[in-house]
Order: sequence, then C-alpha cells, then structure tokens
Amino acid sequence: MIEQTQKLHRFKDAVNAEVEEKVNKLISDAQKERDKKLNEARSSVSDRIAEEKLRIDKEQGQRLVSEVSAAGLEAQRRILSYRGELADRVFENVKKQLAQFRNGENYGQWLKNAVAAAKERYPGEQGVIILAPADEKYAKELKDAFGFECETQPSVLLGGVSVRFENINVVIDCTFDSALEEESKSFCRTAGLAVGQQ
Repeated sequence: MIEQTQKLHRFKDAVNAEVEEKVNKLISDAQKERDKKLNEARSSVSDRIAEEKLRIDKEQGQRLVSEVSAAGLEAQRRILSYRGELADRVFENVKKQLAQFRNGENYGQWLKNAVAAAKERYPGEQGVIILAPADEKYAKELKDAFGFECETQPSVLLGGVSVRFENINVVIDCTFDSALEEESKSFCRTAGLAVGQQ
C-alpha cells in the first residue's frame, strides 16, 4: 500500500508538473500576446498622435498664413489711405499758395514772362494765349504786349497760361493745373507714395 501511495504521489506530482508546465506556458503565451497587443496599441496610438499633430500643425500653419496675409492686406489698405490723405493735404496747401500767388502783385508779370518764353521758342509764329476765366482781366495787357489773341478756357481752374501755336500744332502749357497734376504724379513716385511702393 505504501508502494501504491508512492505511485499515486508520483503520478500526482507528474500530473501537477505537467499541469504547471502547461499553465506556465499558457501564462507565458498570454503575456507575450498581451505585450504584443500592447506594443501594437502603443504604436497605433503613437501613429494617430503623430498624424493628429501633423494635421493640427498644418491647420494652424494655414490659419497663421491666412491671418498674416489678412493683416498685411489691412496694413497695405491703411498705408494707401494714409498716403492718399497725405498727398491731398500737401496739394491742398500747394493750391492755397498758388491762390495767394495768383492774387499777388507778381502774378501779372509771371504771366507775361511765361508768354514771352513761349514766343521765344517759336519766333515769328502767331499764337493764341489761353487763360483761366478768372484771369481774363490780364487778356488786354497780354494781347497788347505780344500781339496774340486771348481766350479763356473753363478747364483752367488754378491759373497760369497756355500758348497755342496753331500753324505748327504746338501748345506750350504753363497752367498751374497741368503743373500741379505733373507734380502730384512725381511727388507720389519720389516720396514713396505711389501704389505698390513700401
């Protein structure tokens, strides 16, 4: 019976060893499977995080570019508006100074000098003196001095004079209106006020 008991113990120990070995293998396999799945999950989460980060970075970059572009356009609009206001103020002051000169005692002599210079450029040619309607008071004096007919032109608002030589199809324009227009264009270019300049 002792022998039977010993056989039974040995059998039991063998069965327990075999079961324990199978259980340990199952636990080991389960741990390996768990580690594998955990690594896959980590890798998947890491990939999704990286993708989401790239998506967010791209969206933020696009938003930033859009905001910078909008701010740049708004700044450009403000600059252009300010440039226009500045040019307007400058030329309003110029117009006031021209009006003062026009009402001064030297204006009549200036008109004579301008017509004389035009006549010198084309000696022997018959011309027509063109004045602003407000300057018609100088017509007789200029006609007597140069022998040219005089006429007024409503488009001449600021003053000055033009001399038209019809036979040779030439006009010498010394009106303040034309000079101011030219100066305005030149001022905007040279003072950095032209559109597109910084």
